[in-house]
Amino acid sequence: MLAKYGHPDAHEAVRRLTIEAERGSRSVLEVVAQDAELRDYLTKLSPEERRILERPEDYRGLAADVARDVASTWRERLKGVLPE
Repeated sequence: MLAKYGHPDAHEAVRRLTIEAERGSRSVLEVVAQDAELRDYLTKLSPEERRILERPEDYRGLAADVARDVASTWRERLKGVLPE
């Protein structure tokens, strides 16, 4: 989400945030709220994005859609090659 809102090094920031959240038994949202560099990004988040930061373990993202797309693509490519 940081990358979506223009953070120049989102991957590293998220890595650092998750480590800090785990160490302190806090949510990523709590850690971001206390981080002066990242606090401004909170104002850009939608309510759903904030929920994801509160409970990232519940977030599934696009994984299911991507898996279905990949399966569909390969089903088409292998038509006639493999028995149905």
